[in-house]
Amino acid sequence: MILNSHNVNINPMDTPSTSTLLKESYTFSILDHIQRILNNPSIYPKLYFGPGIETLERFELWHGQIWKESPIFGETSYQIGNGIVVFNLHFLFYNFLIYIYNIIYFLVLYQAGDFILYQIQRGTIIDQQLGQINSIVKLKEDSKEKLLYIQKIIYYKDLPGNLRSSNRLNKSKKHTVWLTEERETIYNNDVIGHINIWLEDLPEPENYDYQIGEILYTYNNQTKIRKIQQRHRLSCKSNIQKPSNIRHLKFFIDLYYDDFGAFGKAYHKLGGLYIQFGNMPLSMRQCLKNHFLVGLVPFGAKFTDFIKPFIEQMQKLQNGIIMTNCNGEKVFVSGGLGMCTADLPQGNDMAGIRRHNANRGCRSCEVTQEKLNDLRFDIQVNGRYCHITDLQFQEIKQASTKSAKENIAKQYGLCCQKNILDHLIRNRHIQTPQDPYHCLAGLVRRLFDETFKAMNNTGHVEFVKAWKTFEVPSSWNRLQNPITHRDSYWMNDSLRLTMIMPYILIRSINYKHYKTEVINRIKNDYHLNNQVQVPSIIVNCWVKMAKACKHVFKSSYIVDNTYNDYTILKKMLKQVAEALLKVLLLTLVFLFFYI
Repeated sequence: MILNSHNVNINPMDTPSTSTLLKESYTFSILDHIQRILNNPSIYPKLYFGPGIETLERFELWHGQIWKESPIFGETSYQIGNGIVVFNLHFLFYNFLIYIYNIIYFLVLYQAGDFILYQIQRGTIIDQQLGQINSIVKLKEDSKEKLLYIQKIIYYKDLPGNLRSSNRLNKSKKHTVWLTEERETIYNNDVIGHINIWLEDLPEPENYDYQIGEILYTYNNQTKIRKIQQRHRLSCKSNIQKPSNIRHLKFFIDLYYDDFGAFGKAYHKLGGLYIQFGNMPLSMRQCLKNHFLVGLVPFGAKFTDFIKPFIEQMQKLQNGIIMTNCNGEKVFVSGGLGMCTADLPQGNDMAGIRRHNANRGCRSCEVTQEKLNDLRFDIQVNGRYCHITDLQFQEIKQASTKSAKENIAKQYGLCCQKNILDHLIRNRHIQTPQDPYHCLAGLVRRLFDETFKAMNNTGHVEFVKAWKTFEVPSSWNRLQNPITHRDSYWMNDSLRLTMIMPYILIRSINYKHYKTEVINRIKNDYHLNNQVQVPSIIVNCWVKMAKACKHVFKSSYIVDNTYNDYTILKKMLKQVAEALLKVLLLTLVFLFFYI
C-alpha cells in the first residue's frame, strides 16, 4: 500500500522546546484499504451488501437502526405494483351493449419518509393503519423478499387514557394524529397507498390529509408525550448516480480514535486512528488483522489537521467510484461514515460537545451536573437532536465577538465550532455512540475503591486470602493484589474481577470486617434489624453489577413482542444505579446515560 504524507501544524505547548512547528504526518488511504479488500478472495465473498435485516436475534451491524434507515448503507426506496388504472370500454353488438373492463397495474415508488395507509390483521379483524416508511428490510440475508419497515402512527382513540384530553380531542377533529416509537414490518401487498401528513417541525405543505405535532413514547414504564421537534430525523435521500448494469456495493465505515501515551515514564499524547468495515461479520471484525490503520496523529498535532485527507477520501466514497473485485468484475463502490467509536473525551470532541466535566457534557442528552444522579431525568425529552444542535451551532457562528461565542457555546454545552467530521453525511449524536467498555470498567474501578475503603484492615487481610485461593479459568492472567495494586489493572482485569467479586465477599467477609460507620449507615438506610445483614446488601450490589456487565456484553440481543433484551438491560442498569447511590454513595449514575 502507498503511504501518503501531508504537513500538520505542531502545538509547541504539547511538545519539547526543540520540536519544529511543522511536521510531516503519514496516512493510509481508505480507498486503498477498500480496493485491497475487494481483491482479497478470502474476505470479499464474506462481506454483506444489502438492506437491513429485521431479525429477532441482533448481533450484526446490518441488524441495527443506522444501517436500516440510512440510504448510504441500506435501502430506502422500493417499487410496488399496487397502482391501478381501469379502462371502461362499451359497444353495441347485434343490439347488445357489451362492456369490457381493462385493469392495468403499474409500479409505485415508495421511499423512506413517505406516509402510507396499510392494512394489518389483528386476530380475525383486518384494520387500516397509518405509518411512516423508515426503510426497506429483509427477514433473512439470503431472502429475496423485501418488506417495508414502518413507524406506526395512531389516532386519538388509540391514545392511552392518561393522555386523552379535551385539547387533544379537538385537535383530532382537525385531523391531528400521533407518531409513536413502535416499528413493525409489513408485506408489499398490505400497502393501500400514499397519504399526505404534515410533520409540524417541517415547512407546511400546500395539501395534506393529517398533521402530527407530538410523539408517543415510553420512559420508565410510563407512556408520555413529547414534541415532534424532539426526534432524530430520517437520513437524507441518496443522490448517488449509479451506472446501470453494474453491482452497487455500499461500505459501512466504523472509525476508531483514541489518545494514548507512547512512553511509560512521561506522557506525550499520541492519537491512533483506524477503521473497521461493518460489512464484515462479527466473527471477522473481532480479529485484530481486520482492524485497518489510517495513521497515528503526531505529538502536538491537531486531530482536525491530521484527518483532512481521510475526509476528502470519504467524500469521494460518498459520491461513489468504480473499482474492480477479485473476479475481475467492475463494481460501483460507495459508502459513508457509519459510526465513530471513541472513549468519553475523544467521543465528545468528535460530536462537537464539551468534555464530560462541563455543565452539559453529555453527547446524547443535555443533562446538567446537578441532575446526574436523578434517575427520573427524561433523556428523550432532553436529548440532543442533530437538527437542533445545527441551529445552536449557527447561533454560535453568528455571534459578533469571541466572548459571546464562548458564552453561547457554554450555555448549550457545545464546542465553539463543529467537528471536521460534520463535513461528511452523518448524525453526530446517533453515530457517535457511548463506549460501554470504558464506561463500565471505570465504574467498577470506583466500586472497588469504595468497597475496599469501607473495609477495615482485618477485612483487607481476609479478602486477599480468599482472592489468592479462588479458582479462576486457566486462560486468565494472574492478577496483582486488588487492594494495593488495582491501579495497574487493565480494564478487562477489572471486569473479570467483577465477575468473581460476589463469591469472594461471601466466602471471606462478614460485618466485623467493615468499618463501624459504614455498618451503621447501611443498617439505618435499609431499616435492618441486625448488623449481620449488612454484608449481604453489599454483596447484592456486586451481584447486580456483575449481571449488568454480563448483559451489556452479550454477543447478541433478542427483540420480539414478548421479550426485549434492551428493556431488560435498562431495568438492570436502573437497579445498579439505585444500589450504588444508596449503598456506597457513588455519584456515577450519569455513566448509565451513556450506554
